[in-house]
Amino acid sequence: MLKLLGRPGRPVAYSASTAIAGTITRWEWSVTQPDGEPLVFLPSASSQDVVVPIINPGFYEFRLKVWDAAGHLSCLDAVSPVLVLEEAAIRVEVVWETPGAEAPQDPEDPDAAPIGGDLDLHFLHGHANGRYFARPEDCNWSNRTPDWGVSGEANDPSVLRDDMDGDGPEIIQLKQPEDNVTYRVGVHYWDDEGLGDSLATIRIYINGELRDTWSGVSLTMADLWDAFTIAWPSGTITRIMANGGPKIVPNTSPF
Repeated sequence: MLKLLGRPGRPVAYSASTAIAGTITRWEWSVTQPDGEPLVFLPSASSQDVVVPIINPGFYEFRLKVWDAAGHLSCLDAVSPVLVLEEAAIRVEVVWETPGAEAPQDPEDPDAAPIGGDLDLHFLHGHANGRYFARPEDCNWSNRTPDWGVSGEANDPSVLRDDMDGDGPEIIQLKQPEDNVTYRVGVHYWDDEGLGDSLATIRIYINGELRDTWSGVSLTMADLWDAFTIAWPSGTITRIMANGGPKIVPNTSPF
């Protein structure tokens, strides 16, 4: 069993392993984590049951290898993805599916087909005036922790997760938005990986509460979906429309 102690609260993930024959006699835990201090498995990474104190928010991927009494290693690692979030006034996410993709990517095979195309989430300060890719006003995968000018880091957004060849989520959050500022949310289809169109869904959370979900928007490679504005301090979310549907700007390049 894997137990995580972190913010917010105490998220818990359970992982049970069994041997085809005999019993499991050896365990080996490992983790891929965000930047920060290395995690400590308590009482040790070779224990059957471990407790992991979490300090930094972000996306963690825990792995467990096991051996049976005959010394045989498990064919595949048990994998448990965990997202640890801090409290934030605004959090935006995008997930997607790519109908042209084949079987899901095998994490043990880096040459396997990707799950989907590469979509990028964008979160703009009001000073950008709707100009995507502007620096430092557009927070995205290539501008992960921009300085938006107000003293301290709480007023600066951060990319918690970037997904280049899967189905998301990509996540950006802002702990303390500025008053009298209207933020903007969009998605750019960077690379379709030769798989064709993708169907995107954006979710917006205000103070931890899911306030809007816009699902199933079809995007072609190089499309920019100019999707939402978020006014602060009211937290008012407005969908950006064009011709009765989502505003899609085709053939958009950051260069």
